[in-house]
Amino acid sequence: MVGVAGILAAELSGAADDFGNRWFEVGAKESSIPLYSHLAVELAIFGCLENLRLQGYKKGNNVLFDPLNNADNFDMRTREVKNGRLAMIAFAGFLVQSVITLEGPIAGLKLHMADPLNYNIT
Repeated sequence: MVGVAGILAAELSGAADDFGNRWFEVGAKESSIPLYSHLAVELAIFGCLENLRLQGYKKGNNVLFDPLNNADNFDMRTREVKNGRLAMIAFAGFLVQSVITLEGPIAGLKLHMADPLNYNIT
């Protein structure tokens, strides 16, 4: 869900244009951080976080991840699952659109709003 919001926020804010990238091109660029340094930092940070989460689970917390304390509220759990599924469908749409049109979601929406008969799914 955060990834979909990040794609939209980067395109709406113009951050993607400032760097000359579209959201689907950023992963193909070379990073200034060496791969093994990045991997070591990532493993250390996420290893510590996962260890803390596991220790809480062993102490009797029946849920491994519940930052908003919604584990006991069935309605909120249902909403969380529905929002997650909607975000996955939205990301799949963004991905297909980027492969076919080489445009981001906001740019595609602007083109469609300007000329709906010529710029559409067909």
